[in-house]
Formats: sequence, structure tokens, C-alpha cells
Amino acid sequence: MFYRGLGVSAATSEVIVHRLKFPPPLPSFADDAWRAENAEHLSLGLVVDSETTGLDAFRDVLIELAMVPFTYDRRTGRVVQFHEPFTGLEDPGEPLSPEIQALTGLTDDDVKGQHIDRARALEILHSAVIVIAHNASFDRSFIEGFLDVDVRERRPIWGCSLNQVDWLAKGMPGTKLEVLTVFHGFFIGNHRAVADATGTLHLLSQEDETTGAPYLLELLANMREPSILVRAVGSAIETKDLLKARRYAWNAPAKVWQRVVAKKDLESEHTWLAENIYRGKSRATVTELSIHSRFRRGEEQDA
Repeated sequence: MFYRGLGVSAATSEVIVHRLKFPPPLPSFADDAWRAENAEHLSLGLVVDSETTGLDAFRDVLIELAMVPFTYDRRTGRVVQFHEPFTGLEDPGEPLSPEIQALTGLTDDDVKGQHIDRARALEILHSAVIVIAHNASFDRSFIEGFLDVDVRERRPIWGCSLNQVDWLAKGMPGTKLEVLTVFHGFFIGNHRAVADATGTLHLLSQEDETTGAPYLLELLANMREPSILVRAVGSAIETKDLLKARRYAWNAPAKVWQRVVAKKDLESEHTWLAENIYRGKSRATVTELSIHSRFRRGEEQDA
């Protein structure tokens, strides 16, 4: 079941997985003439990825940034044009830890004296209608902090290919990018920003076998959905593993477990909390978030 995307049958003993090359293939119809005729339905998006010295956006720093611009059809979610990627390295001013070197393949010599063109990166960011990352809560915090983005900016809107596509319902055994790409017949090689961003974009271009539409179309629909911050106030310490498994995160300043859900899923979330956490009526508090602040760490923490 899990390998159906690779064409596995009961008689299959091996599969072939290909290394992804940039640019990935486009739909055969997507030529210059078609794009000119359909220009009113097309928008510019970005897939981004960052490598950092750690997980804390208030303490750790960004050391690599990749932005992969693309044009997509808002009606169908199909990617119809790739644009030149932007990528750069940044010297953190201190040695990279062995863990970060092992994870990214970057060395101190790679980043020494390197600096990302912040003005150009900010220009690219603001040129897009949407920005996608495969863990937007992480990447948005680091990227906007690094580029000193004005929190009053209402464009672009951020989306998360990790959480806003229901991979598990599609039979995938996990949501990590490395797992999803392999189960769709390709791999991206080293854990570097431009490879991860390109892999994310190609993954979203694949068709959902149930709907026949690209995964990007589902992501676009969920990006437009109002989001709700749910806080499991008063939850017993014994329930923390259940909450973590449900993708709740610990908000240390507020001393509460919380997660963000689509507004349409709020009723089912209250039902789950009532049955599994409170053993009675849900006592969770809810706060509606603007789609413009979605995945912006500060606002989700302080809401």
C-alpha cells in the first residue's frame, strides 16, 4: 500500500529511485505561448529552505538560504515555469558544531567569510504571492529574522507542505521530506537548502492518485483556510506524550501545549481533546490567527 506511488505490486522485488535534477520536468503544454494566453491565472510562488546552527530562532543563526521561484496556475495548482534559484551561505562568526556539519555537509571553510545578499533575498521574497517551506514554522522564523522583515507586511502568504497536505491520509508512512520524496520515486541527495527546496517543489507537483490534481492544489486551498491556535490549558502532565503525538508543541513562556489547526477542523480537535486529554468536555482555549501571520513564531506564541 505505502509503495503504490512507486508502482509496487505483490510481485515486485525492487524499485528504482532517481536523483532529482533541476529543473524538474514541466507539463508538456506549459510553453511560452500557453503562459502568455493564461497569464491572468498565473502567480509567482517561492519554495524556501534554510540551514541553521540550531533549532532556536532567537539564539541560533541562519547559515544557508535557498529560494526557488516558480510560476503556478491558481486554478489547477500546476507548476508551469521554473525560475533561477537564489542561494547563499552566511558566516555565523563561530565554528559549526559537529552535529550541524554532519547534518548539512557544510564545513567551517565553506561558510568562512560568506555573506548572503540580504537586499536581493528580500526583493525575491516580496515578489512572490506565496512562500512554501517543508516546516514553515521553522523556516519562516529564521528567514524573516535574518532578512529583518517588517511584521506588518501582508505579502506573501506562507504555506507549509509538511502540515497543510494530509500525507498520512494518502497512505504515506511519514511526513519527512526524505520519506515523501523516496515514496514518489526520487531522492534529493545531500541535506542542503537548494536541494531540499527543489525537492519540495517537485514533490508538490506530483499528482494525488485519488484526485488527479497536484498536491500543490490541496496546499493552496488549505493556505486560504482560517487557522486556529488551540491551547490545551490545564492538561495533565501524564498526557504530554499524547499531545506530542498529536503535534502539539510546548510553549514554555505560557506553560501550555498548543497547536494550530484549520478552522474547519476545530470541532474534531475539541472532540479529540475531550476524549483523550480531558476525559470530559474540552477546556482548550482557541484564538483565530490571520493567514498573513500563520507560521510566524512570535505571533503564534503570543496570541
